[in-house]
Amino acid sequence: MQRRHEVHREINPFEHLCESFVLLCETEKQIKYHNDEITVVWKPEVCKHSGRCVTQLGSVFNTQARPWINMQGASAEAIINQVEKCPTGALSFYRNENIAEPKS
Repeated sequence: MQRRHEVHREINPFEHLCESFVLLCETEKQIKYHNDEITVVWKPEVCKHSGRCVTQLGSVFNTQARPWINMQGASAEAIINQVEKCPTGALSFYRNENIAEPKS
């Protein structure tokens, strides 16, 4: 299966309440990486580049490669386990058969 990624922007539903809080009202960039089982969602604006994903699962997370997330680099469970260790919540996932809110 080919690796794919998509860029999505979500509009803050509370934008009308945020005139004084401009930072809370910005759209949030999300880049999605798929394989047959799961989708990993990366929010680059949230990421603080702690490097845990790169150092702990380099077969999937490689900042020198493009795309930098290789969804074929490990099992879905190994990827999920690593995503759940993201300290900022910049990485989340959902199972493709149950498309809903990302889990972090």
